[in-house]
Amino acid sequence: MTNKLISSIPAIILGLLIAFAPKTFAQPCPPMEDGHFMKCHWSAQAALGIGLVIAVIGVIAFFVDTRIQTGLAIAAGLNGALTIAIVKVLIGGCMKADMHCNMIMVPTLMVLGILTIVYAVVVVYVNSRVMTIAPASQK
Repeated sequence: MTNKLISSIPAIILGLLIAFAPKTFAQPCPPMEDGHFMKCHWSAQAALGIGLVIAVIGVIAFFVDTRIQTGLAIAAGLNGALTIAIVKVLIGGCMKADMHCNMIMVPTLMVLGILTIVYAVVVVYVNSRVMTIAPASQK
């Protein structure tokens, strides 16, 4: 049971933080005067989808076998890396470094993405130890 909690609860929390941080405390820049959105808005939208995927991975990890939890943790880690790539390379934030998104949203999502990768590494390590120690019938 403890292994299931280690494999699921952090993914759910990190996924929800990635999804809802840009909607609450780490918002992107507001729309321009003509109503168009800057590209940080689209980074926030992508983070919403990625975060929800990570949270769903966490929910699924609670109900499955250790081997499948390991694969789900790898998937969550890759989604964490995608979060970092979205805000730094693929879409990015606004052009000016002093914009709200570059000062709040981008660092927040980068830290959450790194924490998701760390979570994935820990789960893979713990599950690999459990799979090598436990008899075949308990895997």
